[in-house]
Amino acid sequence: VIESKQRRVMEKFELDLAGLFGGKEETTLRLAADSVSPDTARLFAQVEERINTEMNRLDQAVSHIEPTLAKNVARRRQRIIYHIAALRKKTLLAKVRNDEVSSRQIDELFATLWPHGGLQERTINVFSYLTKYGFNFIDWIYEAIDLDDKEHRIIEL
Repeated sequence: VIESKQRRVMEKFELDLAGLFGGKEETTLRLAADSVSPDTARLFAQVEERINTEMNRLDQAVSHIEPTLAKNVARRRQRIIYHIAALRKKTLLAKVRNDEVSSRQIDELFATLWPHGGLQERTINVFSYLTKYGFNFIDWIYEAIDLDDKEHRIIEL
């Protein structure tokens, strides 16, 4: 069940329900990547490029001295690039966390659509919706679904 509040948050961040199945962290990273300054994104790309350039130079120099060290250089390059990627990820997550309103909205969106990381119908009791919307909620559900079709349904209120 997607309520109007969640729909507005999804529209604000240009999210669709299928895109949210990747999880909160992936969604947060995507939003942060869209909002981080181009200079910061460019800086990370430049650092990776410089590291690759310098590691290529080092690889050539070391290979002339001892050819068997080439694998060692390649493995260390992968580790360095991995750590740069981890730093980029932490930076992006920090960017969203620093924007308290957006962070809270994303947290609430996932808490409502995937409570405790699971499906709504397995976590949220129907009585919470009946309390909020009254017995009209049952009519809305009945009109929105086909009882012969057992697939999941998205119901927007």
